[in-house]
Amino acid sequence: MPKQVRRVVTGHDKDGKAIVISDAPAPFMYVNPTDPEWYSTDIWRTSEMPAHVVSVPSEPTLGPRRQMPDKRGTVLRINHFPPESEKRCGG
Repeated sequence: MPKQVRRVVTGHDKDGKAIVISDAPAPFMYVNPTDPEWYSTDIWRTSEMPAHVVSVPSEPTLGPRRQMPDKRGTVLRINHFPPESEKRCGG
């Protein structure tokens, strides 16, 4: 069963003070339809380098899942895969 990943996003208020924008499960999780023990959670994505930083960012992980980032972007992803069983290892 996939485990949710807690994601804390920080930003800045109108005075430039650091604030927590959200503290919740990461909104985008991909579960392999043939084996739910293989899943991944996208934490953050950027589409340019250097990344454009704003006080209150829009959700960057929505939209189609991409294995690789945009040409000058990044993907921060947590992947979960189970240990190989002795059967899979040939043992």
